Amino acid sequence: MTADTMAKPGQARSIHPLIAQAVAFTEAYRRHADAHPAIREAMCLRTLYPAILANLREDDVFAGVSGVSRSRMREPSGGRLIA
Repeated sequence: MTADTMAKPGQARSIHPLIAQAVAFTEAYRRHADAHPAIREAMCLRTLYPAILANLREDDVFAGVSGVSRSRMREPSGGRLIA
């Protein structure tokens, strides 16, 4: 545990975002354990989407996807650009 996550007496500890996401997913699963599987899945996905979708940026090739350059988007034969 690092110094920035150590709680002082009377203060709450911060939780790593991945741990918070896992807890939220688990709670959603438990809340909907008796629901139809499609409803349970939808409620679990509802907790995941904010964490996995990135913000849109002007230079995005695909919405919310970073690290993909137009030069890497070629047809399999190495021909023209797809986008």
